[in-house]
Amino acid sequence: MNGFSQPTSDQLPPGTWENGVYDYDDLKKNYLPTYARFWDDQSKVPFLFNKDKSIWITYDDLQSNTIKNNYILQENLTGAMFWELSADRSGELIGNTYSHVSGRQSLPPTTIPTPSNTTATTTQTTTVTTTSATTTTISGNILPWTVNKSNHVGDRVEYQGNMYQCLQAHTSLANWTPTETPALWQRI
Repeated sequence: MNGFSQPTSDQLPPGTWENGVYDYDDLKKNYLPTYARFWDDQSKVPFLFNKDKSIWITYDDLQSNTIKNNYILQENLTGAMFWELSADRSGELIGNTYSHVSGRQSLPPTTIPTPSNTTATTTQTTTVTTTSATTTTISGNILPWTVNKSNHVGDRVEYQGNMYQCLQAHTSLANWTPTETPALWQRI
């Protein structure tokens, strides 16, 4: 048996961040090497199964992602949607989609190594007054927002004179500014 269409427990197994939810990078690193990989030809997606632990995991990989990208092109669709970009920190799946849909070789680099002696970090306390006359005090590291920077939940940045807090881990792209992507940034 491969776990497909088998009875399940109502207790979710531990995931990467919460029970039953697995980060793509975590799957590649910790589950692909030890779980058996199978393919559902009807859905065109892989799944992993560990018989000893009775854990079955469905996910997308480069093979299923390429099939979806080819469908986008075949049907002349105008785009693609990803549920969780931060789970693919290396940009493998979104880079594959970008390459297929745009006809370009690859995405711009997702991370640019910065020598530690050139990191611009300021520790400061800032008082922000909003139009509703409430005052918020922000302490800690506040960095200028930059392209191709890995951002983590809770990181604070300054962009166009305003402070923003990261809501979802991601690597910033040129058009993912705090003002353009409220799903990633919250003004504080």
